Amino acid sequence: MIKIYTQDQSIAKRLDDIEVAYTFLKDEALDTNSLFICVPTEHIEMCTAYPDVKILVLSANPNFNEGMTLLQKGVRGYGNLYMQKVHLLQALSTIKNNAVWLYPELMQSLILLGTNAVVNEGALETLSTREREVAKEIEKGASNKEIASALGITERTVKAHLSHVYEKLGVSDRLALAMLLRK
Repeated sequence: MIKIYTQDQSIAKRLDDIEVAYTFLKDEALDTNSLFICVPTEHIEMCTAYPDVKILVLSANPNFNEGMTLLQKGVRGYGNLYMQKVHLLQALSTIKNNAVWLYPELMQSLILLGTNAVVNEGALETLSTREREVAKEIEKGASNKEIASALGITERTVKAHLSHVYEKLGVSDRLALAMLLRK
């Protein structure tokens, strides 16, 4: 059961076909057994008081500075309030699996922050040639679409290679992969 605390009823409407319990956020304490909390950003101070709760913050105008501030406060996901349902479900699934979910532009910006770092070539030794190419593109901050175009493969193939890379290197997402490659 996913418990979502929100004051935005549009979230509830977009998730009406999955098993979700909704509580509209007021000043009462949050249920720390909740798997997810989707909240407008103005309620973040209340939510971060409960470190055991996995929080996805949805903003009407997501931006880098707000995203960085929220990540530092322990938020597990950050994205656009108006994202498509498929992306919202992906965000919830990612957070449920103890990974961080960020909207693509923020993820790319975070990866690019370390562009002057030295690549950890040792981490790449266990990967196939194509997996290494995909990993190096991730390190540059490329999206799946950009990687597919650069390597002449499909986005589905990029995703398959990324799954293998994550498994082999023991990371759960592209940000963790980029950071590993820069150690």
